[in-house]
Amino acid sequence: MRNPCLIDKLRLQKFTVKDIFHGIFQGIVSGDNKAFYLSDCRLDEQYITGYNSITETYIQIEKSVCMPILTGKTINRYSFINKKEYMIYPYHSANGKTIFYTENEMKTNFPKCYEYFKSIKARLSKRGTASMKYPIWYALWNARNMHILSSKKILTPDICFGTSMCFDSEGKY
Repeated sequence: MRNPCLIDKLRLQKFTVKDIFHGIFQGIVSGDNKAFYLSDCRLDEQYITGYNSITETYIQIEKSVCMPILTGKTINRYSFINKKEYMIYPYHSANGKTIFYTENEMKTNFPKCYEYFKSIKARLSKRGTASMKYPIWYALWNARNMHILSSKKILTPDICFGTSMCFDSEGKY
């Protein structure tokens, strides 16, 4: 009797991938990483201070409008390198939906972030093509669902050689 092939072995298992995972999702797409990413970040009670490659300086942004990120280069086989990178994420959850903060909310609640965005408004406004419509000039191209982003997940780069995956057990990235 020959050994069953991999597919046959998988079919004999009690659970399928569909039983365990809720889906396969792409991460956030900013539309301009240089505008939204901060590197070499330091955190305090209220702010994140990080290097911005557009201004070529360290800028200070309200911590509550930022989230930690991993990029493909920081995900290794079974682990990741924490390079202290954050993304400016001008969104919140309301009624189970991910929605952007209005300009008024940005001015009032995140004045440092709003001032930074205003300083690069021309750049942010020119992103995309004629068929790509951003809902507001500082919006991300695809912010994704915050509920999914905050769940436990396996992370992998979109392009990698071999197995490069790590487990986000806290739903942090």
